[in-house]
Amino acid sequence: MKKGLLIVLFGILLMFINAEVGGQNVAPNQPALYIFPGTPYALVLPNQAFKKQSSGALIKNEQTGASIGIVTEVASPFSAAATMFFNEKLIENDSVLSKSDYTNNGYNSRIIKILKRDVSAGKGIQNKGQIQWMMLYGNDSLSILLSAICKDAALSEVADIERSLRSFVYLKDRPTDKSEALDFTVSTKNTGLFLADIIGQNGGLYNSSKSPFGSMKNDSIWIMVLPIPVQGDWENRNEFVQRKVDLSKAADSLKLLMQRDWTINGLKAHEAVTTNRKKGDNWINYEMRLYLKEKHYLIQGSSRKDPEKSLEIFRMFASSLLPK
Repeated sequence: MKKGLLIVLFGILLMFINAEVGGQNVAPNQPALYIFPGTPYALVLPNQAFKKQSSGALIKNEQTGASIGIVTEVASPFSAAATMFFNEKLIENDSVLSKSDYTNNGYNSRIIKILKRDVSAGKGIQNKGQIQWMMLYGNDSLSILLSAICKDAALSEVADIERSLRSFVYLKDRPTDKSEALDFTVSTKNTGLFLADIIGQNGGLYNSSKSPFGSMKNDSIWIMVLPIPVQGDWENRNEFVQRKVDLSKAADSLKLLMQRDWTINGLKAHEAVTTNRKKGDNWINYEMRLYLKEKHYLIQGSSRKDPEKSLEIFRMFASSLLPK
């Protein structure tokens, strides 16, 4: 189950890669390391045209479209993560150009270089010149996945990107503030929730135990915020809830309790509350989609006690969210 969730999350987050790094001098006469906000991870920029994006875990050359981003971090050994993320099904439509295994700063590293294919035109048609790298960096307990894209107009940057990926390091002793990685602000006052984990590049997981993604066991309530590329529009706002309910009818498990439109801080929003019959009347699920021009914020939560109080917490949390 956990493996499946991570693969789904990986697929969603790659949409951002296709779509605040600060400087730090390492040593005299050495290139500056740029640290991804809210993380202990850093690399040398491919060139000075690469700039921070609204997603703190993404750097991009706006002129050429080339980019490098941190996809996710998992508390899994390097070997297990390599099996999960370098699954043949994930790259079956592409051509693997090269594979490199090496050790960097005491951590295992693997880079796979891929020539992307235009799937819509058939497996035999290649999108010539568009190259993607998938890089895994880790040890026996932690693994970090990166992805880079070099589009047709950026082929001159191939060597720069590969050099940048190989410079990636984990600054394990660097103090970090996870909230720096978010592209939104939210208040947790009077909710009993804390920012527990960064989801993907700039989403957040909030719970009472501060347990990271995949490790929650005893939390009676949690909320996740995930910025996603625009898919659909305001007029189709009911679809994502109704589709979920329709798929669950066969199992007779999910019941839609209510849904409504909101305006939050001048932004359009759609809210839905469902319950799971198999888990009891006290179990409720909360979903809100906050609509911006260039993206949506998907706010999802679940609670297994005191539905009225939990709904109050969900709404209090959601109504305080603001894009940075």
